[in-house]
Amino acid sequence: MKSEPMSVADRMPLLQHQPEGHVVFDLRNGRLVETDRATVEDFIDAGICFAGTPDMVVEQMKAFWGHVGGFGHLLMMGQGGHITHEDTVDNLTMFSKEVLPRLAQGL
Repeated sequence: MKSEPMSVADRMPLLQHQPEGHVVFDLRNGRLVETDRATVEDFIDAGICFAGTPDMVVEQMKAFWGHVGGFGHLLMMGQGGHITHEDTVDNLTMFSKEVLPRLAQGL
């Protein structure tokens, strides 16, 4: 089920009355995600982190594109935590070969 993007006017009161600590907005169901307690899966479920197979990442990015109304630039973090150099290279290579060309065709 596709949800409609929340207007800035509707989103501001939620962000202004957030709990202590850092929070991000869940694009799928409007809840706030507490970043100091959230797991990677929480961020993926919120639609603000993309992970999985190339097909899954493309679908996640399409959903994100729809929620935010598109974007002109993509800043990717292809490494993090305790990922090895080899895994980082593999991750970036897979993204460039299997995801990026599909994105270039249009979301």
